[in-house]
Amino acid sequence: MADTVLQWINSHLDVIAILILFTLLCGIAVGTVVSIWYVWSAWFRSPSLKLWNWIVHNPTTRLIGPLRRVWARRAANTLRDNMAKWRKGHLANAFYETIHREIEAGRLSPQQGKQLQSQMAKFFGVDDLARIKTHADAIRHKLLLNKEYEIGPKGPIPGGKPGEDIVPIYKFEGLGSKFLNKKGAT
Repeated sequence: MADTVLQWINSHLDVIAILILFTLLCGIAVGTVVSIWYVWSAWFRSPSLKLWNWIVHNPTTRLIGPLRRVWARRAANTLRDNMAKWRKGHLANAFYETIHREIEAGRLSPQQGKQLQSQMAKFFGVDDLARIKTHADAIRHKLLLNKEYEIGPKGPIPGGKPGEDIVPIYKFEGLGSKFLNKKGAT
């Protein structure tokens, strides 16, 4: 057994030497990188960071500071407005539920419920509670305010009507024009 191992080592000595050399070179490379990183972090990193902060980071931060404050204030206001809208919607939902519970219990007539709903919407300034106008003139007015009907082509659509052939059919009489024609059709 030991003989075969020694024979194998002797026969592959060049490969083993290359692997040992490669491992040593990798170790040297890693050691070099680690030592360079250590020297950089110990001696040069702190002064270079201080220089970077002094030349670039601090002036930029001072220049951008007012913009960041405005942006933060705007974001806070937007969030505040959204929360206020949500609270109003929640309030409208609570009023609506209560009015309909009273109608179902028979303490309010449907007409009184509708009137109360409209009055509460005006009083509290809650648009979600306001009744939807279903009068024909109100719907027509709402549609006139909505400009979606103007979307689309403003002039006549170019081309013919659907189904019309607007591309002229050309008769091909060049080389090989009679190749696919049936016999006697020409």
